[in-house]
Amino acid sequence: MKYQKTIEKITSGSMSRSDLVNIKKNAEEKFSKGDLDAKDVLIAINNASPADQYILFMGFCPDADVNNRLDAEWKEKGICTFDFPESEVQVERFNTICAGDRVVLKKIESFGKTMSLFGHGRVKSVAYDENG
Repeated sequence: MKYQKTIEKITSGSMSRSDLVNIKKNAEEKFSKGDLDAKDVLIAINNASPADQYILFMGFCPDADVNNRLDAEWKEKGICTFDFPESEVQVERFNTICAGDRVVLKKIESFGKTMSLFGHGRVKSVAYDENG
C-alpha cells in the first residue's frame, strides 16, 4: 500500500490533533488531484484517536428550542450530526472532532450561567455526507 507507513503512524494513537489535521489537509489535496490512494489515509484519519482527546459540550436543540431536540434520535442511531453551516466558528470546531473524543449533550438553562446535561458518549469514528 502506497501510504502504509503514514497510516500506521496515524493509527498508533501517538499523533496530535494538529498533526492529524495537517495530514488530512494534505491527503484531501492529493485525493482531489487524482491520487486515489490518499483516500486510505483519509479513512484512517477519520477512525484515528489523537494523543490529545477533547471533551466537547454540544447543544442538541436547533434554534435553542427544546421542541426541536435531536438527542433522542442521536442516541438511538449512535450518531451526532451538525447542520448549522451558518456558524463558521461552530463548523470549524465540529470539524476538529476525532475518534476518542467525548461528546456531552447539553442544553443551556441560563445563558452564561447554567446548563443541563442529557447524555454523553465517546466518538468511535468520523464520517461526512455528500454535503461535507
